[in-house]
Amino acid sequence: DPVTAILMGLNILWTSGSLMRRSYKGLMETVRPEDERALEEILDRAVRRGEIAGWHELRHRRVYAHVWVEYHLLFPDELSVTEAHRRSTRLDGEVRALFPNAEVVVTSHFEPVREHDEAHPHGHEAPERQESHE
Repeated sequence: DPVTAILMGLNILWTSGSLMRRSYKGLMETVRPEDERALEEILDRAVRRGEIAGWHELRHRRVYAHVWVEYHLLFPDELSVTEAHRRSTRLDGEVRALFPNAEVVVTSHFEPVREHDEAHPHGHEAPERQESHE
């Protein structure tokens, strides 16, 4: 009987440890390198097709079945907001297709090419990587 009780206790400890590890991993945001490459390829293809003039500030994260993607899209200055929105919506659809079993939230920021450098003189680097320009 004592041996059985010890084995049962070890089984309970092992099972609870596994459940806690899996729960902890699920609560933490993750970024998969393969997702990063796939998102970059979608955006680069849009540039090659001439749908956008460029992109930057790609951010994404995943928690369980939820994926959040954010990026800044550069459009030609003469392009209407309506056309920029149409192009962005098509691009957002391609991004959502990367994650067929997830709830995907895509946030696109529109920026004109000409005013981009003036509006962001220090770029869009993460705060810890920005150089001081004082």
